[in-house]
Amino acid sequence: LTVLTQRRVLASIVRARDTARAHAEFAERQFEGGIGSRLNMVRAQQEVSRADAQVEETALALRRAQEALGVLVAADAPVDAQNEPALAIPPDISEDSITDRTDLRLLTARRAAATRVLSDSWKEYLPSVTALFTPQVLAPAGLFAQARSWRASVLFSVPLFEAGERRGRARERQALLDAIVFQQEEATRQATSEVRTARDAIRYTARALEHARSTVQQAEEVLRITDIAFREGATTNIEVVDAQREALDAETAAAIAEDAARRARLELLVAAGRFPQ
Repeated sequence: LTVLTQRRVLASIVRARDTARAHAEFAERQFEGGIGSRLNMVRAQQEVSRADAQVEETALALRRAQEALGVLVAADAPVDAQNEPALAIPPDISEDSITDRTDLRLLTARRAAATRVLSDSWKEYLPSVTALFTPQVLAPAGLFAQARSWRASVLFSVPLFEAGERRGRARERQALLDAIVFQQEEATRQATSEVRTARDAIRYTARALEHARSTVQQAEEVLRITDIAFREGATTNIEVVDAQREALDAETAAAIAEDAARRARLELLVAAGRFPQ
């Protein structure tokens, strides 16, 4: 997701640089033709230099994100991501669908195992049986001993006094079960809260993205009108420079809003145990 966002930001900065470069070329032609001022030309060139610096910085950030992605997927090279990830939200995701989470399944299995161990505590009071079989070969045979013999025995043992050891172990198993139950309940509450928060985040980020895209369209229209007014001599290029910066800021904010919307969908899938599949 970081690679996609950095790529989107880089594309918007490149477009802003191209727009600033076209404006600078027009200001230079006006200055050379004697109908423009050197101030307007230098100010336009300053915006081009500023955009070039931002392009290099964003390209470096994109490269670092690609390298980090390559490390995550165990690739000995930077890995690029150009396609939009498929983060479709299934319609059946709700607060009751958290049972698919691996952490909750692990706690459920631990609780079942602890319950089974505790329920088997009564078996410690049963007598233990030990069977022994000992064959013997003697060479040379003695006067009172055979060359081949064997001995078998069955031993029954019942502990009569163990100073409360078995009761202590049973209480320890009960305490372990109580701790696991507490962990499971806490994890369930946390998972349910994460699902609710992620669903709300999807709604909020979707509306924020819609407003951000509207802002981009409005900023582009303002830039177009301001550029036309400057070319007709109605304004100075200060308004054009401000419009260019606002358009770039709007596109950057839209890219950040898109990333927030993608992350909100990913968080819901993770919270519901649907990612990774």
